Amino acid sequence: MIRISNMVLSILLTTGMKRAAAFTPRALISTQFGVSSTLPSSLFSTTDDSSTNTNTANPDNRYPFASVEKKWQTHWASHQTFKTPIRTSESTNPKKYVLDMFPYPSGAGLHVGHPEGYTASDIMARYWRMTGYDVLHPIGWDSFGLPAEQFAIQTGAKPAITTKTNIATFKRQLKSLGFSYDWDREIATTDEDYVKWTQWI
Repeated sequence: MIRISNMVLSILLTTGMKRAAAFTPRALISTQFGVSSTLPSSLFSTTDDSSTNTNTANPDNRYPFASVEKKWQTHWASHQTFKTPIRTSESTNPKKYVLDMFPYPSGAGLHVGHPEGYTASDIMARYWRMTGYDVLHPIGWDSFGLPAEQFAIQTGAKPAITTKTNIATFKRQLKSLGFSYDWDREIATTDEDYVKWTQWI
């Protein structure tokens, strides 16, 4: 049972409680992790009314991806759920820094390798938050380099314009996956305020 419970915990941390409930057998969720073995029907809700049970509207009990993801991602954004806590001299929570390797924002957009790697760090960021840590989990863009220059040479497009366009595409795609980044800490290695320090060093 320990092995099954750890697997379920990984699913919960990876996808978030709301999404995991849609495909995790309720009987497998162990109370040893402080998770009730009886999950409320509001977990399947696609509205803000937690008393609404959408299982009636969804008789096949399929995960309503589009509506549930939109609901919770909107909630997380409006409530700044993943914002890094501001620490003061009175802060007593331990802290964790969970950093992903910044992707190069190519014109092709995300590929399967991006979310595969970012899922592991997102599991840890969510886990540390759930266990009382103040977590800094930022994201950024490794956007300065030869690929952008080569693309500019081949197409005649200005790197500043294509890089911003590519970053916007990557950001939209990453946000749609529901990762728990603090988007207020977003940075690009082409930002002037960043480049001046790398040149100084």
